[in-house]
Amino acid sequence: MIDMIIIINNMRHYVLWNIHVRWRAAQTRLSCSAPTGEEKPRPSMLRHLTSKIKATGPITVAEYMREALTNPVTGYYVRNDMLGPDGDFITSPEISQIFGELLGVWTLSEWMAAGRPKRLQLVELGPGKGSLAGDVLRVFSQLRSVVGGASVSLHLVEVSPVLSRLQAQNLTGSRNREADGEDQLVYRRGETAAGVPVSWYRRLEDVPSGLDQLRQVRAVHQQLRAAAEVPADLGGGQQGHEELRGEGGAADAAGVLEGL
Repeated sequence: MIDMIIIINNMRHYVLWNIHVRWRAAQTRLSCSAPTGEEKPRPSMLRHLTSKIKATGPITVAEYMREALTNPVTGYYVRNDMLGPDGDFITSPEISQIFGELLGVWTLSEWMAAGRPKRLQLVELGPGKGSLAGDVLRVFSQLRSVVGGASVSLHLVEVSPVLSRLQAQNLTGSRNREADGEDQLVYRRGETAAGVPVSWYRRLEDVPSGLDQLRQVRAVHQQLRAAAEVPADLGGGQQGHEELRGEGGAADAAGVLEGL
């Protein structure tokens, strides 16, 4: 059983709405332009979702988000390097190490207040380039005398193969390897230079823990996913073009949050 767990979420999914705006701005171009000569049309998420809905009917907002962000061919996180000054957005850990180091100090403070449990499990959801986790672990190394003999482990929930490889390089260097099969819950394992074991998962539900805190986080996660199970369908856009639309998502999500 894990004695203490700290869960970090850097909240990267807000970029979905930026994607949606871009889709709508480019709809006329995508709908009207056709490939010339022998050119093959480039993969388009809008075209993919339109075909999917026409073939199988409305999809849930949860599936819409999953496709937009993690589709193996056109998913935003799968095909893009979106972080940093050359990307689409930047987060606090990429600007300065101060944010992560302060979080590391806070984590140790909470750990000490909890009675210095022998095992400490750090879980980060959407770790980006691994900068935040690296800053937190740097504090742990600098305050090794405080941590003492506690067993610290890092667990990263990441769906993007591109970002997971970048995280592994930044956190473990060459001290990591992928799982033999794609069906493994832990699809990559590694170890930092300080000897902290690092594991990668595709879902929060796959992170092992015996703590009530993580079970509560999972319960909230399931409730928010349920709020996203509203249909996204095709509607008539301007000039006869079809557009993606959904109903009830904001109201359902607000109802879940009020009940937490």
